[in-house]
Amino acid sequence: MKIREQLLKGKFIERPNRFLTVVDVNGSIVESHLPDPGRLKELLTPGAELYVSFVPKTSHRKTQYTTWMVRYNDTLVSLVSSLPNRFVKESLESGDLPMFKNFQIIKPEYTVGRHRFDFLLEERRQRLVKGTFNSQNSGIDNQLVFPSTIDPKRHFDFRRPFEMALKESAIEDFRWNDLRHCAASYLVMAGENMRTVTQILGHKSMC
Repeated sequence: MKIREQLLKGKFIERPNRFLTVVDVNGSIVESHLPDPGRLKELLTPGAELYVSFVPKTSHRKTQYTTWMVRYNDTLVSLVSSLPNRFVKESLESGDLPMFKNFQIIKPEYTVGRHRFDFLLEERRQRLVKGTFNSQNSGIDNQLVFPSTIDPKRHFDFRRPFEMALKESAIEDFRWNDLRHCAASYLVMAGENMRTVTQILGHKSMC
């Protein structure tokens, strides 16, 4: 991930309060806003290497700098609490996290009761085809379950969206007719009798 803001190297001098750091930037002593109000005593030691960004005067901020990172044991540590989520969001959207490659962000900062989750995710393969068509409103009387949205007298062609869904979900060796087999298996596991399953599938016999 690339941080949009231009970062300037500086040295930590002091921390007058929880949200303020005094930094030496190229020989100039400046006050810089500290987004992380935590303790940070182990990180913010005199002379510690900081990275700050300049804030334009048009922002109406009291301080013209923001403190982003501190170097600790040769590692850059974020001092902006929202920065990790920015990294994760970009990684999710670009597919850089293998375990979440088939997921997409539905909503950030999702709340359930008293709990807040950083991201609500949805698995892409669950979003095969979403859409409805009311054949009664078309004025055409037919027995099609999925009539075409272009010509209601013809059935909807699921081949292209089905193939796209398989490709997006990285599913191989799966045919349209396999959905019928899955449906039959789920009906039987749910306790439905074989005669009813046969009728639903449109088979003439149970053989």
